Amino acid sequence: DEFDKMGADHQSLLEVMEQQEVSVAKAGLVASLPARATIVAAANPEKGHYDSSGSLSDNIKLSPALLSRFDLIFLMLDQPDEEVDGLLSEHVMRLHGRGSGKENIPALTFGKATQRRRAGGRGGGRGSQRSDSGKDRLLERIRALQSSGTKPVPLEVIQKCVAYARKHVAPVLTEEARVVLKRCYLELRSQNANCVGGIPITVRQLESMIRLAEARARCEMRERVTVEDAEDVVAIMRESLYSTVMDEYGSIKVGGRKKGKHAEAKRYLTTLAKMARAQGRRTFSVQELYGIADDIRLQVDDMVNLVEELNYAGELLKKGNGMYSLA
Repeated sequence: DEFDKMGADHQSLLEVMEQQEVSVAKAGLVASLPARATIVAAANPEKGHYDSSGSLSDNIKLSPALLSRFDLIFLMLDQPDEEVDGLLSEHVMRLHGRGSGKENIPALTFGKATQRRRAGGRGGGRGSQRSDSGKDRLLERIRALQSSGTKPVPLEVIQKCVAYARKHVAPVLTEEARVVLKRCYLELRSQNANCVGGIPITVRQLESMIRLAEARARCEMRERVTVEDAEDVVAIMRESLYSTVMDEYGSIKVGGRKKGKHAEAKRYLTTLAKMARAQGRRTFSVQELYGIADDIRLQVDDMVNLVEELNYAGELLKKGNGMYSLA
């Protein structure tokens, strides 16, 4: 907990999470100790609330190198909701009102409130057209399990199952599962081709999906990773990326965040300069300027205002008749 309060100690985790060993130097002796453990961390935003216009590393002040070593990252945003807040307050008061007894408190489930929040948060724009049948099937199975009244497995049984699976079960990927994971990785890479910051999509994400798929099969004591395992992992990975670095259109944000106006203006001028060199001309019409902005998906609120500001700054010179020239 409080992962963001570690200060400079974050760097010591890079070796642990990459090589799964930790180097210790004491009294002139240097030793490398095994550190095969799962790391589950929770961190708070630096300013007390999450700024959706910034990247994940901007909000919690963790280096992209460290963030990329986590298999999954989820945002838990505190959004006001009367039904959810009421259920949560009842649950907290029930915990404090049970006295010194050890009776079990039923798990807190949000049901329709969670479904309504999901539908409302992603219902507008082209992002609502993003189809992901694997995620839908996974959610349906989870909701069906919640409503079935199935009793949870005792902790002692879970511990024995985990110990047995780690020692005796070693799943291998089937060819069909390889195809699903590979296709997901290539799609993420193609969307992430221009990433210059934030959480880049690298081979680590592919290795994460392989580990998660193997763990999914190991949970059911199976020796082979099936297509269903791979599809579940892809759904979880996409949900993790959607909450951290994907925009409302379902594409990965460049740099993990929306760029500022100055950075976008610089990117726009660089594109114009490249086109001017390629075409042997430095003059563009207003329609061409707007078309180029659409082609590179320029993230500005008012394109007319941007052109006027570039003209005022001397970067784009107005020639009349709706024509502009690069300075």
